[in-house]
Amino acid sequence: MGSQVQIQCTITAQLPSAQFFRAVDQHACKGDLSNSLFFVGEFGWNDYDSALLAGRGVDEARPHTPEVVRMICAATQKLIDDGARTVVVSGVSPMGCTSGNLVLFASSSAADYEPDTGCLRSLNLLSMEHNRQLRQALAQLVGRNPGARIIYGDFYTPIAELAATLRGGGRYNFNVNATCGMAGASTACEDPSAYVNWDGIYLTEAAYHHVADGWLRGQYAHPPILRSYSR
Repeated sequence: MGSQVQIQCTITAQLPSAQFFRAVDQHACKGDLSNSLFFVGEFGWNDYDSALLAGRGVDEARPHTPEVVRMICAATQKLIDDGARTVVVSGVSPMGCTSGNLVLFASSSAADYEPDTGCLRSLNLLSMEHNRQLRQALAQLVGRNPGARIIYGDFYTPIAELAATLRGGGRYNFNVNATCGMAGASTACEDPSAYVNWDGIYLTEAAYHHVADGWLRGQYAHPPILRSYSR
């Protein structure tokens, strides 16, 4: 229809929805909350990407990190206050490794790219700084909530590792006019297991499975989710 719809996916938009469902049956919901696994994330990416797409550089986007982290931790604390006992809080993935950002923010200087991954160095440094501040803040949150399990989900490492294995794979196969939600957009891959992302922005099922498996069983979650439930 020639118009764009802004999906209300912010933390402040989602928390009231959770409170609405809790209000339907508070007695039953209290038990469900304590036995459920909550996932907070991946928040932060859109905040930074929106600033970058508006023409602001990384140096202008970086000062927003403390506020983004504060909002994530406030939402996590709110869930715990409402009865949640196990919460996975995700970091952001490497922003410099997506096909979309590699095309939109391409540089003519080889020094702007990581030699091991081929990803944009400055964007990945922004992701790493966000994740560093988030982990520090979550450590404080853990200390204030001894009765809850707060798990940090590492989204950066698994995607960076995938990017390193794909280094030298050729063009990015990204079209800014064929992303998710657009008319005539790209369709799902015929063989998702052969691809990391399907429209230059969103990961395939296979890539998400790789991340999720690491969160459940080990190396990408601190502590691993299944270990938390085996206590």
